[in-house]
Amino acid sequence: MLQEIKPNGRIVANTYDPLRRVTTPASTVGTNLVLVTNAFFLYTNNVTSLTNQFASGNTRVEDVFHNPTSYYYTNNLITNTVDAFGYSSVQIWFPDAATNLAGYYPRSVQR
Repeated sequence: MLQEIKPNGRIVANTYDPLRRVTTPASTVGTNLVLVTNAFFLYTNNVTSLTNQFASGNTRVEDVFHNPTSYYYTNNLITNTVDAFGYSSVQIWFPDAATNLAGYYPRSVQR
């Protein structure tokens, strides 16, 4: 989706990289409906084609003021999130073969 027109003439527009990932979303703001870029996505991962099975690396998302939030992931599972203040949130996933653990569900968060 390159552009979507919302009610009252509002617009959401995205630009993409060659791997079809959003790099800069924009939307209209204010009464004059000016289109403004509201985030920036920067990808550093092992994705080299549209057919990669599992992505590992990180994606840095910056808001309109360039405050970053970084998402680290391994095999398509987010493992760590670091916000603009440096606070980190770690996610631990059940291993695929851990069927005997309490609360196990394939590819679900353990804690």
